[in-house]
Amino acid sequence: MVYAEVTVEASSDQVYDDWTSEEAITRFFAKTAEIEAEPGGAYKLCFAPDAPVGSCGNDDGRIMALQDGRMLAFSWAMPPYMPEIRPHLTSVQLRFEPVGLQRTRVRLYHTGFGDSAAWREGEAYFETTWPAVLQAYAKDVSAR
Repeated sequence: MVYAEVTVEASSDQVYDDWTSEEAITRFFAKTAEIEAEPGGAYKLCFAPDAPVGSCGNDDGRIMALQDGRMLAFSWAMPPYMPEIRPHLTSVQLRFEPVGLQRTRVRLYHTGFGDSAAWREGEAYFETTWPAVLQAYAKDVSAR
C-alpha cells in the first residue's frame, strides 16, 4: 500500500468538491478530466491529451465509492510505460478528515498492487508521485 497525507486550509466539503470537480482537479493534477460524482461514474484523468487512445492517464477510471465531504474511492491505472501491469487496475481512496472548521487532513491510500518486479516498480513510482500530487493540491488551495 502507498500512503500519503496533507493538511489543507479548507473545509472537508470544499476538499471533497475539489477532488470531484473537473474544473478543480485540472488546476492541480490532470490536464483534462471527466468526472461523474456517483458510484460507477467516470473518474478519467488525462495527463497527456495527445497520447494514443488508452495511454492518456487514468483512461478507464471509475468511482467505486463516495461520501459527501468525507471520502472518495476510485480505480486507478498504472502509467502507460508499464504495459505488463497497466491493464490491472488498482484502487485509490481519499479520506477527508476535518481538523478544524477550515482545515482538513487529506489521507490517500493506494492499494491493489501485485507481487512482482513490475508491481514493485509501480508502487515505488506512486510512493513519490502521490505526495507530490497532494503537495500540488495544498499549493492550489493556499493560492485561492
